[in-house]
Amino acid sequence: MTHRVTAALGAMALVAAGCGGVASAGADPPQVTITSLTTTTTTPPSTTAAPTTATTAPTAAARVEATQAYGTVEVSGDPLPQAPSEGADPAVGSAIPSLSGHDFAGAPVAITDDGRAKMIVFLAHWCPYCQNEMPLIQEWLATVPLPEGVDVYAVATLTRPDRDNFPPAPWFERNEWSAPVIVDDPFDSAAVAFGLAAVPYWVIAAPDGTLVVRGTGGVPGEVLSEIAASIAP
Repeated sequence: MTHRVTAALGAMALVAAGCGGVASAGADPPQVTITSLTTTTTTPPSTTAAPTTATTAPTAAARVEATQAYGTVEVSGDPLPQAPSEGADPAVGSAIPSLSGHDFAGAPVAITDDGRAKMIVFLAHWCPYCQNEMPLIQEWLATVPLPEGVDVYAVATLTRPDRDNFPPAPWFERNEWSAPVIVDDPFDSAAVAFGLAAVPYWVIAAPDGTLVVRGTGGVPGEVLSEIAASIAP
């Protein structure tokens, strides 16, 4: 299997563009920097005076939407260091953490060391690259059968009520997303555990639960197929 993995990795030419970590065009939303279990949002300076009156309280519907946009995530195992922007990834060969959580409907979803290879994509509702990539990934899922022993998961992360395309659940529904989804918590615990630096973010794990490769950007369907074949048991 080693030769097949090496060949697929050579083909895994991730587009060097993403939200939250890689410099990109001016149309990008404010970037998010992940640090420990907190997030810092950088916004452009305001050109208007701050309001002097109290802001309107969120409506009941808005509060429900915000509640449903987040999950409760449990992480076990050692977290991965933040993915490097270039050069060798020191985490390759390390065991990936296990995640337990729920999808948008509240059904339990877990990513565990179960002897199956895994392709995990982290997506943020406000990221234009993620918005472009999701339908392409779903088209690949719908048209190309996965090899036996390989699973695909999504993690809905970096959720921000003040950003575009919120809440994220309807976005997944509109694209008819078919792979299991774990909804990250308000602290981005799943993203931090996997060393996310920007989105879209792929983590590829071997059947023994170790990291094969991770990276940021778009991955063509034919390359996803090569990767899936290369990590199959």
